[in-house]
Amino acid sequence: MFALLFVLSAIQVYVKVRDSDTGTAASNSTTSTTAPTTTSSTTATTTNAVSSLTTAQLAAMGTAEIAALTTAQVSALTSDQISVLTGSQIAAFELVDVAVLNTSAIAGLSSDQIQALTTDQIQALTTSQVRAIEVADIGALRTDQITALETRDIAALTTDQIHALTNDQISSLTTAQIRAATTGQLSSLTTNDVAALGTTVIGSLSTA
Repeated sequence: MFALLFVLSAIQVYVKVRDSDTGTAASNSTTSTTAPTTTSSTTATTTNAVSSLTTAQLAAMGTAEIAALTTAQVSALTSDQISVLTGSQIAAFELVDVAVLNTSAIAGLSSDQIQALTTDQIQALTTSQVRAIEVADIGALRTDQITALETRDIAALTTDQIHALTNDQISSLTTAQIRAATTGQLSSLTTNDVAALGTTVIGSLSTA
């Protein structure tokens, strides 16, 4: 009798452990199969939601909300959406987000928005983005923004963009930037442009 009770007890313990393990495995299986799908779906939804925002809704976003946008969301913004942002909102973009703005959005920036970019944001721009800046807006760049341009970005400027630079902007170019300029760019400089470079910079070219 005692032996029978012992066996029955052992069976009950086995069943409880088995059921517990089965429940845990099912829970883990559910988590591993549904969680990635949910996360992916949520990301896609939020990105689509941002790209679907009206210009009025985007303009109403605070700088903290702008800074919180993901790179995927920022890259989905259209030129029309970007065009309504204030200078403070433009300056709120994270550096990694600035680098993913599409070139049409960069081309659509106004002179005021261009001036609102921080020097760090200017450095974060890609060569394609710098080339996308409208000729009419190149002249709006502050001198410290000009100085912040990477040498590869200087070399990528079109001759029309070079012609659009003011004397103050040209005089703010560093020796490294001038040395990075292409022969075509240097040849396109006017007499006034060359005079704005200064004798120090011009002298450095002859010793480069």
